[in-house]
Formats: sequence, C-alpha cells, structure tokens
Amino acid sequence: HGEEAYLADRLEQKAMVGAFLEGELVGFGGEHEEGSLGMLFVDPKARRQGIGEAIEAYLINWHLEKGYVPYGQVVIENDISLQLQEKKGLYLSKGYVWWLH
Repeated sequence: HGEEAYLADRLEQKAMVGAFLEGELVGFGGEHEEGSLGMLFVDPKARRQGIGEAIEAYLINWHLEKGYVPYGQVVIENDISLQLQEKKGLYLSKGYVWWLH
C-alpha cells in the first residue's frame, strides 16, 4: 500500500514517465523525491524490445536538460539494471551509498 501511494505521489508531482505500446502502458520510470532516477519497470510481456533503455535515456536527458547530474539507485544484486545503467553511460560509485531514514 505504501509503494502504491508513493508512486501515486510521484505521478501527481509529474515526476514519472510512461511507455505505451498500442495505447497500453507497458513501462514506467521516474524521479525519486531526493532526485535520483529509478522506479524503472517494464511489463514482462514487453521486455527485450528496448523499452527500459528508452525510458532510462529519456530520464537521463530530462535531468541533463534541467542542469542536474543524473544518478540512480540500484540494488547491488540487480545485474540487469546495473548493465542498463552502464550501457547508458552511468557508472558505479567507488563505494556504497547509505540512506538514513
């Protein structure tokens, strides 16, 4: 429930973008409250078509146009996302980044 509310808030703040195929939402991504890029999701039936890469490229360019330095947060074990970030020109920090709540 908290995750849905967070996504709804990010959508309301115009911090999300969507990808559509034939009018159907098949993926999305956005900007977290603290400014990192993330929340990337592509429907399993629409994967391997470059949709995730297109969303990531859009988000990176969106941040560059605003004068921001694009950065994201990726769970260490998420090899697919790490490969996508590297493919789009992003690189890993030299150490871990920890967020305190």
